[in-house]
Amino acid sequence: MIQLQGIDSDVQGIVTDSGDTLFLDYGLYSDSFDDLVVPVRSFERKKIYDAAKFHYPGRMIFSKTPEIDEAQAIHLSEYFLYDTINGKRAKIVLPKRIGKGITGIHFPEVNQKGTRLTIYGRNLDTLQQFAAYKLFQSIHFR
Repeated sequence: MIQLQGIDSDVQGIVTDSGDTLFLDYGLYSDSFDDLVVPVRSFERKKIYDAAKFHYPGRMIFSKTPEIDEAQAIHLSEYFLYDTINGKRAKIVLPKRIGKGITGIHFPEVNQKGTRLTIYGRNLDTLQQFAAYKLFQSIHFR
């Protein structure tokens, strides 16, 4: 374990045998992976934004079928799954392409104080991703 600098939470890292790092973020504002979501809007909405000279986020996608595209998450790099681990609700993130994206888990509430826990790695190979997923499944809270 290596101690890393966190602003509002305890942040540590685990360096794997292959040199990858799994980051652990424990605190009230631990990352929930919400920034991985890509907003999808219609081309009609784009015309409105452009006419108003609205500066939209660079990750925003415009589509003929925005509701379907957003519901099917076709523009995302990761899959999002939800599970219960050791009695706690968890959001699990897995890349759609091995080695390209986030492998992680987020517990939005691990105690009565609302403390969160997030563990994640970036661009993990197949073996590291599998090991991380097994680690996620083995988490126990007191």
